[in-house]
Amino acid sequence: MVCYLCNKDATEFYSDYFCIRCKKIQDIMKLYPNVLETLEFCYIRNEKQVDNKKELVIKKKVSFADVLSGVKTRSKTKELNDIESVD
Repeated sequence: MVCYLCNKDATEFYSDYFCIRCKKIQDIMKLYPNVLETLEFCYIRNEKQVDNKKELVIKKKVSFADVLSGVKTRSKTKELNDIESVD
């Protein structure tokens, strides 16, 4: 019989509805009744969080481009030192 929750794994016994992993989820839900609220808070973004994420990504792209223009690699530093030593 296939698990009713994940529809992937087989159940341990014929009379069971859940596989071993989903049975653990069921046990956790019995111990902690606010699991749904916790999952929604941690994994699902509301409109305010989505807008904040968009702003952060936009800011990160701009600042990342600014950072890239000012990055000194070892080869650039060597070139600059060679140019300064020639002068």
